[in-house]
Amino acid sequence: MNVTYVAGTTAILPCSVEHLGGYSIVWANPKAITVTLQDRRITDDSRISVERPTTTSWNLHIREVEPSDGGIYSCHINTSPVKVKRINLIVQVPPKIIDHLSSVDTNVREGETVSLVCNVTGIPQPTVTWYRQKRHEGGVKEPCWYGTKSAVTAPSTHTRVQYLRSSSTYSQLTEVGPPGEVLIIHNVTRYCDDIYTCEASNGVPPNSYRKIAVKVLFLPDVRLPIKRMGQIRGKETILDCMITAVPLGGMSWERNGITLKKSWKYRIEPYDESGNSYTLSIRIIDLNKDDFGEYTCVASNILGEDQETMILYDATAEKEQISSPRGGYVKHNHDKKKNSTIRKNGKSNYPPRTDIRSDIPTPPDDTRSPHRLGGTLFPPNIGSGECRLEWNGRLSLSLVSLFIALLCFYME
Repeated sequence: MNVTYVAGTTAILPCSVEHLGGYSIVWANPKAITVTLQDRRITDDSRISVERPTTTSWNLHIREVEPSDGGIYSCHINTSPVKVKRINLIVQVPPKIIDHLSSVDTNVREGETVSLVCNVTGIPQPTVTWYRQKRHEGGVKEPCWYGTKSAVTAPSTHTRVQYLRSSSTYSQLTEVGPPGEVLIIHNVTRYCDDIYTCEASNGVPPNSYRKIAVKVLFLPDVRLPIKRMGQIRGKETILDCMITAVPLGGMSWERNGITLKKSWKYRIEPYDESGNSYTLSIRIIDLNKDDFGEYTCVASNILGEDQETMILYDATAEKEQISSPRGGYVKHNHDKKKNSTIRKNGKSNYPPRTDIRSDIPTPPDDTRSPHRLGGTLFPPNIGSGECRLEWNGRLSLSLVSLFIALLCFYME
């Protein structure tokens, strides 16, 4: 029969004999060495003893059992022929990751290949599964290719919530690569930067875990939200640039090849956007004509440098043009006594019109209209009062007629 115990516990190998009479019980270990006679220990190993919970029981106890204790033990009765009961002791060992033979946190340049190792022991032989935490916001933006020394697998979409005893917290991990003690990440990109976890399991609790941080080094990448911005003189403006780099060496704004520094004119602030991304903002106070032109955002690290240039242009002229468009309103002076715009019974009731457009061409004289004389429109009398509108060549005839009719109706 087989009995299974975990290393460090007490293994009990049962042997029950009825009607023993004058015969003796002997236990022998896997090396066929006698370790007990009746209920007495005859070996130097103090962990071994015979326990008799009942009168028929001759159980062999091995305290703090070790993997080396495993094997076939035999319980003998010195009859003729000898009677033997054989028991196979299986000692299991929880999985354990060997620290000095496993990978530590590592730095790797973008485009290289990195191998992560979790060297494990345990009985039975543990299985090693790899996970990553997907620290990047919104998940991994580009796939990472994982494999062993002999095979490469596509990115896995399998996720599960795994309990990490070392941190006593729940973490959502994504399984990556094939099982094995070695995980190879081919052609590393910046999106492979993460914390990887290896889990060793063999069915004997507890499982063993190890975290390995992979830091991917890459050249700075500078991006501008906009490359051209307008602002009017006397105002202030803010220019932003987005920088991604590992490690981040330095970042600055330049103008005409000169690095801009904090002053009353320039206020420069960096912002950490997480995920190895930063925003470098510059606020330019009280813009004048000398402030317009090109501004360059520069970022550098040990691997190299990147830069982008944007243009800040003077939008003052555009602002003035929008405020006073071509063909705008032109004011005309009128003599209230001689040229009142609207008259009723010869009396002026409204101030002269001053918002007539000047860019609309004067319509041609319509000789067929009995009321069109010298650019002045004379409508027929309405009621007892005379209603008259002076035409100045700014509005079309149809609009003027409609306006006169509504106005005269209101005056009546």
